[in-house]
Amino acid sequence: MRIPFSSLLLLAFLFASCKTPFSEIEDRAYTSFTIVNETSELIPRLAIRLQDEDKNIKYDSLLIAPLVAHDSIILRYNSQYLSSDRTVGCRLYTWKSDCEPSLVSVSDGFSRTLAYNIRYVIKADTILKNWVKKDL
Repeated sequence: MRIPFSSLLLLAFLFASCKTPFSEIEDRAYTSFTIVNETSELIPRLAIRLQDEDKNIKYDSLLIAPLVAHDSIILRYNSQYLSSDRTVGCRLYTWKSDCEPSLVSVSDGFSRTLAYNIRYVIKADTILKNWVKKDL
């Protein structure tokens, strides 16, 4: 059985580009938060922002996937650019028209090297342009 030379080149490139096993890359580069809807209502969209102690934005995201009552979703984000000696805050809001945003609880994920301090909440209706700050 003959393998085309182009396929061998592709395989060689893939192996050469993998410096560490995928599991190690995942452990070091990604962190997660579990976002839980503890209300009895449907939450159509969420927004989240991670900041360091100097309020430098590290991650912005708008989650469109709805959360039904007592449902949860795991938010995974690339954290390789965060240093382990910095605390990171999180603001999380859901949006309802003509009323205060509803707070959704956030619990720390499976981070092994980064210490996260969940201190912040975000409003989702501005789609990452006009973030409303409100302390928990």
